[in-house]
Amino acid sequence: MSALQAKKMDAEARVSEVESEARVICEERVEVEHSPRKLDHLISKCKAQLEEIERSSNMSLAEVAEKAQKYINVYVTAKEELQSVIALVSALKTAHQQRLNKWTQFRDSMTVRTKLHFIKNLLQRGYTGKLEFDHTQCTLIPKVKTDQDVVSESVGRNPTDSQADKGSAYQRKDTRSLSGGEKSFTTICLLLSLWETMNCPVRALDEFDVFMDAANRKIAMSMMVASARTQRDTQFILITPQDMSVKPDADITILRLQPPRRSAAAA
Repeated sequence: MSALQAKKMDAEARVSEVESEARVICEERVEVEHSPRKLDHLISKCKAQLEEIERSSNMSLAEVAEKAQKYINVYVTAKEELQSVIALVSALKTAHQQRLNKWTQFRDSMTVRTKLHFIKNLLQRGYTGKLEFDHTQCTLIPKVKTDQDVVSESVGRNPTDSQADKGSAYQRKDTRSLSGGEKSFTTICLLLSLWETMNCPVRALDEFDVFMDAANRKIAMSMMVASARTQRDTQFILITPQDMSVKPDADITILRLQPPRRSAAAA
């Protein structure tokens, strides 16, 4: 009995040792349906296949495993870098869309502000009009109706006309139908409206009143001086061959150039 007990203990110890070695490969016990003889046959067959692969590839199983692990590490690193790049691209797209939305809101607010200033500037001369912005086509078309147009329409309009007739009759002119002085005054109104929505340290105009009559020139100069005085950090330079309708002041300096000398031969 003692001999059998000893063999049993040796067998149990051997089983425990084999189980420990097996857990290194697989932690959980795998249930099999084959007999031990069948399993030995399968193991021998797998070993033969591995030996054949080693002979054909001139590499040992350890070298193949090492090379495979190297490629696996490269793949894992590349996958992590790809995920990082994807996350960065997603963050950049979100930031770009947010900036685009804010820019669109800013553009729309500047558009409304420019339109209001344009209407206010035209009213200084008794004109009416509007600015037609098309941000898709990148165009800006000013429409202007002079004081004479307003008077003639008021005289020729029938009080019994419907609102639709009045609206259809009230069509603003394109700038191409304006006179030279009206175009120049409209240009000044447009420039002043645009200047109200942008920051620039120096603003200059050359011969802006060449085609203006005395009334338009006086109102335009008054408007530009008023606009300049509201922007103390900006210097305005106005160049004109006409007589200035404003007087020198603490914030206004007028420089007059001498007439050019013409030789007798040129005369």
